Amino acid sequence: VATIHRLEQACCMCQLEHDELGHVQPEEDQHLELLLRDQELYAVLDLKERERREDYMLSKKKPQIQWMIRQLRELHSVRKFKHVVDIGGGRGDLGLAIAALFPMCQVTVVDLNEPSLFAGKKRAESHNIQNISFVLEDAQQHGLQLYDCVVGLHACGGLSDLILRAAVEQQSSFLICTCCFAKNSHLNMWGKLLVGEESQLLCQRAETHADMSTARKCMQIINSYRIANALQLAKQLHPNHWLHVRLKSFSEAFSLKNNVLCGYFEEREQKSSTFMQQNLLN
Repeated sequence: VATIHRLEQACCMCQLEHDELGHVQPEEDQHLELLLRDQELYAVLDLKERERREDYMLSKKKPQIQWMIRQLRELHSVRKFKHVVDIGGGRGDLGLAIAALFPMCQVTVVDLNEPSLFAGKKRAESHNIQNISFVLEDAQQHGLQLYDCVVGLHACGGLSDLILRAAVEQQSSFLICTCCFAKNSHLNMWGKLLVGEESQLLCQRAETHADMSTARKCMQIINSYRIANALQLAKQLHPNHWLHVRLKSFSEAFSLKNNVLCGYFEEREQKSSTFMQQNLLN
C-alpha cells in the first residue's frame, strides 16, 4: 500500500474522466445488434452456451462498442481520419461496427488468431461490408504507418503500449481500451519509468478484483505513466505538434477494465477547445 501511494504521488496522476454511454439511435442500436449476432458461431454451441454468449454480447460487449464509436466520432470531428486499424481485433466486433458506421473509412483488423479472422471475413461478407479487411500478422511486424487512426478494445497488457507507441510515432489518432495489465510485459513501455519490481506490483494489484478501490487506483497510475511516456516521445519526435490525450472510462457494468486512452495530434499554432492538453512534461 505504501509503495502504491508513493507511486501515485510521483506519477503526476492524470484525471480520469468518466463518460456515460448516453443515447444511442434505435436504428444504430439494431444495426449493431445484428452485427454481433454471429449465427455461424451460435449454430455450433449448445443452447445454454449460446444464451450465455448472446447475453454477454448484447449486455456487455455491445455498449462497450457503442461507447468506443461515440469516442471515435468525437476524434473524427477534431481530426479527420480515413484508415483505421484495429489491433488484436479478432472476429471483428469493433472493426465491423467502425466499418459499418464510418463508411467513408477503410478498416483493417490485425490479429494472430486465424480462425477468428476467418470468422470476421465471413461476417463482413454476410453483411455486405466491403470497407474492411482482415490481416493475419503480428502487430509488431505489421506496417502501422499506413493508418491515421489506431484502436484496440481490451488490448492485453503491453499490447496497449505497442498501439500507443505506434500511434505516437506516426502521429495517428488513437483509442485504446487497456486490459490485462500483467500480460505481454515484453512490450511494456511505461514500466521503464519505474525501478525494481514496482511495475510488476502495480500490474498485479490492477488485476485484483477483490479490492476494486486499489485496482482502480493502480490502473489509473499505470495509464498515467503511459501518457507521460507518450507525451515525452511525442515531444522528441514531433516538436511542432501537440499531443492531446485524455484518460477516460466507461461504466464498470460493461467491464471492470474500463480505462481508455484517447488522443490525437495537431499543429502547435492551432487551438482546440474539444480536448484538453495533458502537458505533463512542462
